Amino acid sequence: MSCVIYKLAHGYNFVIFIKLFAIGKSIVSLVLHEFVTVMNIVFWKLISWLVEANMCTVMNDFKLRCGLSSVQGAIHGTNLLISKPSMPFLEEYYYFKYGGYSIVA
Repeated sequence: MSCVIYKLAHGYNFVIFIKLFAIGKSIVSLVLHEFVTVMNIVFWKLISWLVEANMCTVMNDFKLRCGLSSVQGAIHGTNLLISKPSMPFLEEYYYFKYGGYSIVA
């Protein structure tokens, strides 16, 4: 499963991908297809896909805020608690809304 998440995150073509993980293209294709199918079945209520009218707005917001182009959305991640950053100007970037400091996995 982790290889599929890696594939989705990096978008490598299958030739590079099968060399990295030493697994066959057919296995990656099968697991990728099953993963996307399950995501569509299980999470159809939790994940909302953008309508075309809003897509440009969201993409522009990601570009302005994060410097990432062509991003059409994000999935909320898990917060991993960390120690308070030693540099005061970084505190606001890592402050977790429920208290403490964290990074998003």
